[in-house]
Amino acid sequence: TLASTGETVDYEARILQADGSYAGYMTLAEAIAAVPTDGVQTRVEVMKNITLTAALDIPQDGKRNILLTDDGDGPYTITRAFTGETMIILRTGNEMTLEGSSGDDSNPSLILDGAGLAAASDQGIIKVGTNTSANYHATLTVNAGVKLTNNKSGSNGSAIRVYGTLNMNGGVLDGNETTGTGGAISVEITGAMNMTGGTISNNKSAKEGGGIVVYGTGKLTIDEGTITGNQGTAGGGICTLYSNSAGGTVTINGGIISNNTGSGNGGAIF
Repeated sequence: TLASTGETVDYEARILQADGSYAGYMTLAEAIAAVPTDGVQTRVEVMKNITLTAALDIPQDGKRNILLTDDGDGPYTITRAFTGETMIILRTGNEMTLEGSSGDDSNPSLILDGAGLAAASDQGIIKVGTNTSANYHATLTVNAGVKLTNNKSGSNGSAIRVYGTLNMNGGVLDGNETTGTGGAISVEITGAMNMTGGTISNNKSAKEGGGIVVYGTGKLTIDEGTITGNQGTAGGGICTLYSNSAGGTVTINGGIISNNTGSGNGGAIF
């Protein structure tokens, strides 16, 4: 409600400002565009269920550092209503943290839903960096209380495609599918993924890497977390693929990898 007029405004999102007050925005895209490019983290809160009719494209025009969360009154779902493009494109120079106010992966309060729309090329949920950039230094952090689900892609990494860096400290990636590789995540040759928590479950790839695929010089480090119930032709849980004269590097220090299925080679890892 606007104090000046008493009018109720149906904002999609709001930004927490430096003085502790909030600025409301009619669309999430407008809120994202209003985030400063100075690298200081800005809290953007989703205030309702949102239907995305076009990609949230975070441009390479500075350094936005976005904490995307909910306002605590959810859960809220951001749902895809378009095909042929990734839902959120995090271009070079930007950082984003996804975090649910619930802090609870069994009760997520911020959900990104691909709506099960028919698979199309490059139709993931989030792309971290892009393959058309001179460098790929975008960073995504996923914390507890977030779920990425029900997406279908015709390219690698139906939930997250990583050209930069992905830090997964929590969250759930569940029920995503691709006709390419990496049912949930594709770590590309320039990419790195660090997993210290969260769950990657029940994702499917028509090719390699039901849960995660790692290409070429890409790197995956797992300290904690669970990878379970995923399906692929090779490496139901994790698959490394030779690319650009190199094979992906996987380091596992802890965590659980269980009940994954490889129809050809490697139910857990290949």
